[in-house]
Amino acid sequence: MKPVLGWLIEAGRSFEEALRRVEVLCQEEPYCAHPANEPHLINGVGTEFLEIQQSWPDLEAIFMPIGADSEVAAAVTALKPTNPGVEIFALQAESSPAAYLSWRGGGIKTAANETFAGGAHGNPL
Repeated sequence: MKPVLGWLIEAGRSFEEALRRVEVLCQEEPYCAHPANEPHLINGVGTEFLEIQQSWPDLEAIFMPIGADSEVAAAVTALKPTNPGVEIFALQAESSPAAYLSWRGGGIKTAANETFAGGAHGNPL
């Protein structure tokens, strides 16, 4: 981080606890972004799906982990316009079921995050 004039703050024991610190910092800093709500990040991640689409133009389905959802959002944004029939499946660790419970219940739910797998946890932010 230092070579690009950035800084790293480690806070909390979970993504959700760290996010609370980020929310405080956002009040103090001129620009602070959450990865799942940052269009530039989602667009950047979307380039991987354009490359996938170019490599496999007949792609029928893709399976993705649910985390903060920036990758799933990027997949939908990049793949659906060029391949409307592609199915995008989101997977989540059983030991971190918040996204599944939210989808199943039709509203935002939280649940214990008991996985170490980055990109597979999914408590709503």
